[in-house]
Amino acid sequence: MSLPASAQTNATRFRLWQPYNSGKKEEVWVLDDLLLDGDSLSRAPLVLDGFESGPQEQNWLFYPGGNTGFYCPYQRAGAEEDSAMVFMSSELGEHSITTRDIDVNENTVVQFQVKLVPLRTLSQSR
Repeated sequence: MSLPASAQTNATRFRLWQPYNSGKKEEVWVLDDLLLDGDSLSRAPLVLDGFESGPQEQNWLFYPGGNTGFYCPYQRAGAEEDSAMVFMSSELGEHSITTRDIDVNENTVVQFQVKLVPLRTLSQSR
């Protein structure tokens, strides 16, 4: 999918968000392995973050409701090594993460994983 020409600027921001959150711990989402890339032959990726040791601050303007943590550590052994940006909070309101301004053109690629935590898993962990 190509980005519209109006989004291909030298000051484009990407925001991934959950517009409404009632504050229940069941409304969890996780972002991991985000890659925004352009012409990879001539430069490093625009944004590359696996969240292993926290968010790389140079990539992000803000991430309300987000904390670096483990994705579903109750589900299987070894998951505690899979750190991600986890949006699980008792706070009401928007949960989002917004990139810094980046230079986007027709060669830019956006790739990421959004992981949803099963409600049953959270209920069993309490």
